[in-house]
Amino acid sequence: MEDKHVCGPRIWNGSLSETARLTAYDKRAMTTTLGGHIEVDDDRVARIAGSRIKVIHLVMEMKTNGWSAEETQENFPHLSPAAVYAALTYYHDHLAECDAQIEASRLLADESRALTPEGPFVARMRSEGKLS
Repeated sequence: MEDKHVCGPRIWNGSLSETARLTAYDKRAMTTTLGGHIEVDDDRVARIAGSRIKVIHLVMEMKTNGWSAEETQENFPHLSPAAVYAALTYYHDHLAECDAQIEASRLLADESRALTPEGPFVARMRSEGKLS
């Protein structure tokens, strides 16, 4: 029996190789918006055009690190300032949908963490009181 994982609105059963999964991504239909800076695939997942960076991942990085748009662009130098602002515009225009995708991503990460056994380094650090 294969595990099924929700990845945004898509379900991935863990059986595809990375190459096959990326090939499947490349064949999905795309809609371009916001001056050509944002591409939205047929699953309604928005990415920065010309990259594999999801709008929600850029927003999560900004929120986690407390970055401004300018600081985000400095940390993602391959993105133009216009692309960063387009991602923010898309996020705010589609807030509920993007926040639902962020929550699904968080739940998947929590599930993965719970299913992953603790490695020896982490166990040692925990036993030495260096991790809680």
